[in-house]
Amino acid sequence: MPNAVRVSACVSCLNQPELLKQTLESIHKQSFPDWECIVVDDGSNVPIKPVVDAFNDPRFIYHRFEVNKGIPHGANYAYKLAQGEFIQSLGCDEFIWEKKFEVQVKYLDEHPEIACVWGVPGNEKMGEVPSWEQYLYQAHNRSREHWIKCFLLLEGIPIGGASALWRKSLFDDIGYFDENLTAFSDHEWFLSLFEKHQGRIL
Repeated sequence: MPNAVRVSACVSCLNQPELLKQTLESIHKQSFPDWECIVVDDGSNVPIKPVVDAFNDPRFIYHRFEVNKGIPHGANYAYKLAQGEFIQSLGCDEFIWEKKFEVQVKYLDEHPEIACVWGVPGNEKMGEVPSWEQYLYQAHNRSREHWIKCFLLLEGIPIGGASALWRKSLFDDIGYFDENLTAFSDHEWFLSLFEKHQGRIL
């Protein structure tokens, strides 16, 4: 790698090699080069390693579970291996804008008080959007107290893992995903995040 790893993209997958290829392509095309990508094959019954190897890039790191353990386990395994300052979590059916790392790392470097950033949700154009568009999508910034209320009441939660970039140091403070939860493990984790830290939609 040309420089120290700053972003660790963590991808847990179960089968779906064609979708995984698109996900990894979106990481490979990033304008920001100082990343690694940890792919955890969660017990797939189709070949996944050849998809990773085809990129011929040492920044892609492959690990395999012999049996399926579930999303929280694969995600946590990748997070614990991550060497970067920042974590990018992705499913194998998600892809990101080519300047995502560049824009979000710059913002987090300039705003050390912010623990995590997100993009506006949806399948439209990717990239930064003005504040009026955030309100149009009901994806505007709120106080920590308002975010906690939204999560507890499941009201208007416009953030998701794919658009997020967060500081790895958060794991030292609030822990990892709860592996006893088969659903909403990221929801519970983000709720814990907002109890102590600030997030920002760009």
